[in-house]
Amino acid sequence: MYPTSHQAFIDELVRTRGLTREVVVDEIVAIARDAAIRVLGTRTPISVELSESDQVQVWQVLTVVDVVSDAARELALADAHLIAPDLEASDGLSITIDYTRDPRDAERREKLSALADKLPLPLWAEGLWEALGEALNDYWLRHFPGPVLPKGTLWTLLCEGGGWLVGHAAREGGTTLRFEDAWLRFIRLTPHHGWVDAGLTVVVERDGGTHRWRLPCSGNDSLARRYLDVPTGPDAREGFARVFATLCAEVDAKGIESLSEYTACEHLITAAILPPRPGSLWAWCEEHLPALLGGHRHAFSLAGRDLELAITTVFAVDRSLRGFGSSSVGLTLTDRSTGDAAHAGLPLGGLECAALTRPGPDATTERDLAAMAATWRAWLDVHVVEHLRREPFELVDDFLYAMAGYFPLVDLFAARVEHGAPPPLPVPPFDSDALARAAALVRAPAPETFARARDGIGPERLLGVFEVGPYAIVLADDLRRAFPFAGAFVGLLAPGVDGICEILRVDAWNPSSRAIVDGDAFAFRRLCEWLREALVRSGLDAQITYHGEDDADEDADEDENEDENEDDDAAEPAAPASLMLSEWLRFGLPDVGDRFLVDWRHQWHIAFAGPSIVECFGGIYGMNGDERARIGERDRRIWRAFLHDVIDPRFSA
Repeated sequence: MYPTSHQAFIDELVRTRGLTREVVVDEIVAIARDAAIRVLGTRTPISVELSESDQVQVWQVLTVVDVVSDAARELALADAHLIAPDLEASDGLSITIDYTRDPRDAERREKLSALADKLPLPLWAEGLWEALGEALNDYWLRHFPGPVLPKGTLWTLLCEGGGWLVGHAAREGGTTLRFEDAWLRFIRLTPHHGWVDAGLTVVVERDGGTHRWRLPCSGNDSLARRYLDVPTGPDAREGFARVFATLCAEVDAKGIESLSEYTACEHLITAAILPPRPGSLWAWCEEHLPALLGGHRHAFSLAGRDLELAITTVFAVDRSLRGFGSSSVGLTLTDRSTGDAAHAGLPLGGLECAALTRPGPDATTERDLAAMAATWRAWLDVHVVEHLRREPFELVDDFLYAMAGYFPLVDLFAARVEHGAPPPLPVPPFDSDALARAAALVRAPAPETFARARDGIGPERLLGVFEVGPYAIVLADDLRRAFPFAGAFVGLLAPGVDGICEILRVDAWNPSSRAIVDGDAFAFRRLCEWLREALVRSGLDAQITYHGEDDADEDADEDENEDENEDDDAAEPAAPASLMLSEWLRFGLPDVGDRFLVDWRHQWHIAFAGPSIVECFGGIYGMNGDERARIGERDRRIWRAFLHDVIDPRFSA
């Protein structure tokens, strides 16, 4: 995987390094030309340029002649007329050499197919994509170096060719496996994120033959770094040998053709992770988490039904590659009058790799963790009931899908062990006088303020604009949906600042993932509380309705499945949601104040605690340098000033 356009790189070099675009383009073209010559040779002249979208374009350059005397440089006039009837002898003709799989290029090649056998170079060049990608990747890495992870991690183990893994062997029946090497190459896709091409090579000796089995492990750099920034070392040798022997037995029984190379790679790399040290936080969670949470039951009545929620399984911290450190519980919801039951899983957060060696809690901290677990169980009871009462429900598996709220208990355990108990709340809940002042301060927008917000957000997304002192708060969402929060946005208009400063952003592909400009979930909690009360008390609260167009856009599917769905009530689209702005500001959460707040420093509330908008979504959305600077520097600064100047002076500016 390599980028097709180099525009983002060029723009960032011009913005940050003082280089001119012309200088950067000349360097790119020179590097690309050398790479193309290595693939295509020097007999036929080639031309290399960047397109308007900064894609590398390669042409073979020929001279049109009446009679060809040098087939590497010339094309007969009669053949040239197949594509350009106006050409004359001695004219030059440049013909594109493709190297990507773009279907538009394939259409052009099809039109030139009658000429293909007459050309000295192909219309599509095997190996050119890889040659250009590798050469330019090396160039971009000189300007934008790839990540460097600590020694002793899986990342460096792969970079160094496999280290202590090399030489492992296993034999089962007529099959022998030998670990040969490992690799990891970082590919720059933009100046700020990339792709990791990694994997293992295992030699398979079977049925009298030898085969080098390449097992890939690739992904975008943010995921790969999370998977591979995990400690490894010879202390994991025994566990790795067991997994390697198991793989050998599978190969002997089934052959490599029936096995997933990706799964095999993941199992082997996972087996190379260091086991938890005895007495570590990781080992403590494995031992104590089931007792702290398991067996919990909560009986309640809802919609005329007697129900019981139970924790039936506790999955302690996971040491798999993709689920590394994650924990969860299995839940069962039972109708006690009928015996009908539904099952669901709920994540508990997870541990970082440092927990493998970090000491577990002392006796005092253990009591704190037990109290936090009790708070989590109470939180679970309230949030499940709130989730079920929002709309008619059936006892079906995964009934907690899209439940509002997230309480990463295991993360908070780790924070308590590492950082100790939190200091007092920097900003306690607002009293009646503070909320009265808020109501007096918040006002309807002036026409020019409203127009500025509407133009920045778009009228189809704007929920409300409210002036607060010299600032204005902008609330937005995707009103084309049938449900709220899919495109939630909170921003600020600030005096003397162009555009809307971004405070809250959601991931459009996973709307429950939300991030604050500086990762301060506690401050955003207080903002929402403050603004909710201000809107209600000032009479500015308003109804918002979602249009629900999503439910009507599947005409083709509905026609195809009309007979199947004719009598299926579940297939009927729900009525679009309608709610007050003050309710929207709760983001689906029950109104419980600080009842379940156990650590204001690290606790999730509506949005992630810790990671900022840029950290969470910079790679997903391909933010360029200007956008990163705007959000991470300007918008963050304005957010902190707003909190301090308007909401409460105890917030740090």
